[in-house]
Amino acid sequence: MITFNFQLTFMKHIILIMFAFVTLNMNAQTSEQKEILKEIEGTYQLDDDFGYSYVRIFENLNATKEEIHAKALSFFPYLVVGTYDAREIIQHENVEEGVIIAKVACNQLASHVSFAHFYIVSATPIIRIDIKDNRARLIISLKKWTVYHKDSSGIFVTEQQNEIPTTNVSPFKLDKKKKINTMYNNAFIKVHNTVMLIFDKFEKSIREGNTSNNESKDDW
Repeated sequence: MITFNFQLTFMKHIILIMFAFVTLNMNAQTSEQKEILKEIEGTYQLDDDFGYSYVRIFENLNATKEEIHAKALSFFPYLVVGTYDAREIIQHENVEEGVIIAKVACNQLASHVSFAHFYIVSATPIIRIDIKDNRARLIISLKKWTVYHKDSSGIFVTEQQNEIPTTNVSPFKLDKKKKINTMYNNAFIKVHNTVMLIFDKFEKSIREGNTSNNESKDDW
């Protein structure tokens, strides 16, 4: 009996320690998210259609509209390298109009498991490039999250995909469940980092041009 009580007490302590560790880890993650979200504030703007956008203008490009357009097009293969044909993501482009519109898939940004429910969040940012002589404007917009939901709670396993306006969830609107907020915060932060990377790659492309490693090392 003494041994049993000792083992039971020991197991209770182990469970309490594990619970405390998980709670601390979750609080640390939430605290880290709050810091990152605070830093991100002011880098985007809210849209009228329940989305948000990032805008950056590039000046003094020392090139005509036609030259910048060509360089902007050369940016896309480096954006989607290793995935699929870069031309497939371009929805519209016109040199005279000075515009290029494209969509880029950002899959499996964040996930969440709750008992028999499994969620995955993805997004498709819209990229718009406006071009004039010596200038270009890059707008990246996030309108909706695509949420995959697998439900194994019933007799049959069901799967569905829903689209949710990005500003209807965290960090813009909080849910009662902290894990749901954490999932959307993770997706939001990952998209932000991706957008910053796109801005950097785009600026390099229109200012310096793009050359692949194979091209630069090829002994032509």
